[in-house]
Amino acid sequence: RSWVTEQIDSAVALARDAGCQAIGLGGYTSSVTASCLRVQTKGIALTSGNSLAVGMSIRALEEGARRQGIDLATSWLGVVGVPGNIASIFATLMAPKVAGMVLVAHTLASKPLASLLQQLKRVAPALPIEPSDTPASLERCQLIVTATVGAGDLLQPEHLNGGPVVICDISVPSDVSARVARERPDVAVIPGG
Repeated sequence: RSWVTEQIDSAVALARDAGCQAIGLGGYTSSVTASCLRVQTKGIALTSGNSLAVGMSIRALEEGARRQGIDLATSWLGVVGVPGNIASIFATLMAPKVAGMVLVAHTLASKPLASLLQQLKRVAPALPIEPSDTPASLERCQLIVTATVGAGDLLQPEHLNGGPVVICDISVPSDVSARVARERPDVAVIPGG
C-alpha cells in the first residue's frame, strides 16, 4: 500500500504545482489513502470521490423520482451497503426528505451501524427506520440506492416494490441483476456516482 500511496502523493503534488486548487480522489484512491488522510502533500484542497458520488447520486435519484412520478416525501428509501461511507452519507442526507427508510447491511451486529442509526435519529427523529440484512426487505421501497463493493446481482426483481421504482446503483460491480431490466419495465435503474 505504501507504494500506491507514494504514487498518489506524487500525483497530488504534480496537480498542485500545475496550479490546481483542489483534487478529488476516486477509483479506490480514496480508500487507499484513508479518505485522503494519508496524503502528505500540502497546499491543495482534497476531497474523496465519495463526496462527488453521493452528491451526484442524490441528484440522479431525485430526478429519477420526478420522472417516475414518485413523491420523495411519501416514499420509502432503501439504502443498501450501510454502514459503508457512501451509503451512510446518502442515508443521512436523504433522511429528512423521505417517509421511511430500510437500511440493508451485511450484518446487523456492528458498532458503525448502531452509530448510523443514532445519527439518523438526530437528523430525522420521527423517521421510521428498518435495519435489515436481506434485500428482500426492500419490497416496500419506491426508491433504492445501492453502494456496495463486490456484491454483484444483489437486487433481483422479486426484491422490488410493485412499481414504479427508481434505483440509483453506485455499486462496483453493479448490484442490480440484468433480470430487473428484462422483467420490470417500471423500474428505472440509474448508474450513480
